[in-house]
Amino acid sequence: MLVQYRRDGGTRLFRQHDHALLAGQLAAAWTGIGRDPSPLAFELVLATALHDVAWRELDEIPMLDSDTGHALPFHAYPLDEKISAYRRGLDDVSHLHPYAALLASLHYTSFPDAEGLESLLELEAERRSDLREILELGADDDDRIAWDLKFLKLFDNLSIFLCLTPPSASTAEQPVWVESARHSRTPSGERLHLTWVEDDVLHVDPFPFRGPVEVRIAYREFKGPFESEEALRAAWDAASDRTWWIWLRPAPRLA
Repeated sequence: MLVQYRRDGGTRLFRQHDHALLAGQLAAAWTGIGRDPSPLAFELVLATALHDVAWRELDEIPMLDSDTGHALPFHAYPLDEKISAYRRGLDDVSHLHPYAALLASLHYTSFPDAEGLESLLELEAERRSDLREILELGADDDDRIAWDLKFLKLFDNLSIFLCLTPPSASTAEQPVWVESARHSRTPSGERLHLTWVEDDVLHVDPFPFRGPVEVRIAYREFKGPFESEEALRAAWDAASDRTWWIWLRPAPRLA
């Protein structure tokens, strides 16, 4: 789960797969910075949209964070359960598109803190070797793969930023690493400056999308904290999915 703490004391919960679908919308709208628009390849957009499909089962029911009384965020989820889910999810993506699975595998095994992921690193190295053989990829494809992985991580960061930082969200409980998305860089090194104007309007400068873009994500919202797992799950079950629409627009130019 992505947990957005609200200034009114409530929380918005976003499933990880829904966050990835939002990242996929950003990838699909991307045209780049400069005079020659260049949409991204289908397999990169697909990989971005599916990179967190492994979380579908884990996010069916939120887990309680006993320290906060709210839902446990994805980065604090038990490691063993995450590794098992990553493997199952990547199996599923492999059947859909081997290149998407290759990028998602690289994404999961290139997090800054890989402590405890040794078994996953070894197994995923074997998977990627098999996928490269299926795709007939050689050493001369490494630059393209690295480039596409940077794009996936950019959209992952931008989607997390959108989910956690609108003006109505509380900044006190946000993880410190969320702020890094304010200075996200494209694979070419351009820095994107992100400025919320309203809860549903974000200015992006320079603007790399095909005109103003409207994206959406499902969420559930309710008050907390909770004293037990059962109480949290009851609130989750009682809440219904809502849709949050967000406009991404170019920053206005000063006269």
